Amino acid sequence: ALLTIFLWKPSNLSQVVAEEIAKNHSERLPMEIRSSDYQEVAVKLNQIKFSLTPPSEEFSRQFTLIGGRYCSIQNELAAQLRVQENATGKMHTLYITPLTDDFSALQETTQTVKGVKVRLWTEGDRFFGLASP
Repeated sequence: ALLTIFLWKPSNLSQVVAEEIAKNHSERLPMEIRSSDYQEVAVKLNQIKFSLTPPSEEFSRQFTLIGGRYCSIQNELAAQLRVQENATGKMHTLYITPLTDDFSALQETTQTVKGVKVRLWTEGDRFFGLASP
């Protein structure tokens, strides 16, 4: 029975990940590093061994980095980056973690969990989640 608990994978992993991201976003934990420079945040979050660059040029135009902290998604080390939407001033949370076999199997999706809109997608060798108010 214990082995089943540890090896069990939820049938709807995207829903589980979206719920975890929405919960982390709603906690509004303080950022460990406050900076608008992705490189500076990456240097200070030195346990992160994957790129903390934004997912795209378009993302960089739409959002300004506020800061970052460590977190995890499904027990994988992740970066939790607070970003501000330039057009509205609203705070969003961007999650970046390496692309695992489980995450690579997920389809791009957007879900609303307890009032938080969560977009999940992959790009290159990284998995992204964006939580929006």
